[in-house]
Amino acid sequence: MKVKSVMSTEIETVSPDNTIKKAAQIMNKYRIGGLVVQKNQEVVGIITERDILKAFVKDMKRSTPVKDVMTKEVVTIDKNADLEEAAKRMLEYGVKRLPVVSKGRCVGIVTATDLMTYEEHLIDKMAELFQLP
Repeated sequence: MKVKSVMSTEIETVSPDNTIKKAAQIMNKYRIGGLVVQKNQEVVGIITERDILKAFVKDMKRSTPVKDVMTKEVVTIDKNADLEEAAKRMLEYGVKRLPVVSKGRCVGIVTATDLMTYEEHLIDKMAELFQLP
C-alpha cells in the first residue's frame, strides 16, 4: 500500500515566525501532536508537543518563535512510497510523523498510528517508537 492511500491531506501548519504559544494553540484546537512548519509553502521544519515542553523546561517564553525550537532537519516521504518505507524511516530517525511531499510541496502527513491502522503487520515494528526511554 502507498503512503498517499493513508496520509492525512488536511494538515495544519505554522510559520517559523509564529510563537510557540500559537503552535500550542493550533495543536490543542485540532487535537494533534505536531505541526509542519512552512515558509512560502516550503517545509522548513516540524514542531511537536515535545519540542514545546522542552522549551518550557528551559524557561523559554511563550513568545519564543517556532524557529527557535523546531526540528530543522525534517524527515519526509514521497506520496508514492510504500508504507514499509515510511515505517523504516520513522524507526531509523526515531520520529512518529512524516510530512508527505510531492514535487517539493507538502501534500499531507503520515503518522505511525496511520501505518499501524492500515498495515497490521507493521504494529510490532512501530511499537518501538511508542516505548518510553
